[in-house]
Formats: sequence, C-alpha cells, structure tokens
Amino acid sequence: MELKNEKYAFLFEHAKASFEVELERFSSAEEKASKFISLLSIAIAAYGASVALILERYLPIDSITEWLFVSFSALALMALASSWSLIFRSLNFIEMPRLPLNDETFNSFEKNNLATIHYSMAKTCQVATDIAREAVNSKFNLLRIAYTDIILSAWSIFASFLVLVLILIN
Repeated sequence: MELKNEKYAFLFEHAKASFEVELERFSSAEEKASKFISLLSIAIAAYGASVALILERYLPIDSITEWLFVSFSALALMALASSWSLIFRSLNFIEMPRLPLNDETFNSFEKNNLATIHYSMAKTCQVATDIAREAVNSKFNLLRIAYTDIILSAWSIFASFLVLVLILIN
C-alpha cells in the first residue's frame, strides 16, 4: 500500500511542477509584453514626431522620393501600431487557475485515502495546467505576430531613412 501512495504522490508532484512551469511561462510572457508595449509606445511617439517634423519641411510633396518617404513612414507607423495593438491584446486579464483549497477539498481529504487524494489532486493539476497552457499559447501567438510587425516596421523605418538621405542629398 505504501508503494501505491508513493506512486500517486510522485504523480501529484509531477503534475504540480508542470502547473508551476506553465504559471512561470505566463508570468514571463506578461513581463515581456509589458516591456515591449512600453518600448513601442516610445518608438511610435518618437518616430511619429520625427516624421511630422520632416513633413513640415517638405510639404507639399512634389517628388517621387518624397512620396516614397511618406509611404514607407506610413507603413512603419501602421506596423508599429499593429504590433502595439497585438501586444496590448496579449496583456488581457486572464484568470489563471488555482489549486482548490476550500471546504470541499477538506471534506475530500477526510473521506478518501492518501492515494486517492494524490490522484485527485494530480487530475486537478492536469486540468489547471491545460487551462494555463492554452492561455500562455494564446499570449505567445499574439506576441509572435507582433514580433513580425515589429520586423516590418524596422525595415520600413530603415527604408524611410534611406529615402530621406536621398531627399537630403538632392
């Protein structure tokens, strides 16, 4: 009987550890998203202000290079705004599952043997882990798409600076 209890105790510890790993992944994703949204907010404001100042100098737009600059700048700002939106959506408040600790839990402990309790808690951890994993995967999917938009915006900003150099040397 002791061996059976150890087996289910190990199962419970493994399930609990898996659940804790998912909670850590969730926290890590939240932290990264918070940092990204702060940086993107600064980038959008700085780049938008820079473009506005440059456009004031070159309005009305009368050359193909100026139109290219406006086009690349608009694309960069749209990609930055899209990535900001995606990251903001990844920060939505999700109620993460918790292991129960209520009267029902205590009643279950009184009614059942140790092996049954460990098995029941392992199953609870499994369900909680599945819910947490789904939330984490959803968050990471949004962050992956945002990262693609950040890459697009970086290339667009680079292209707009190249076109600006062409404008300045002409």
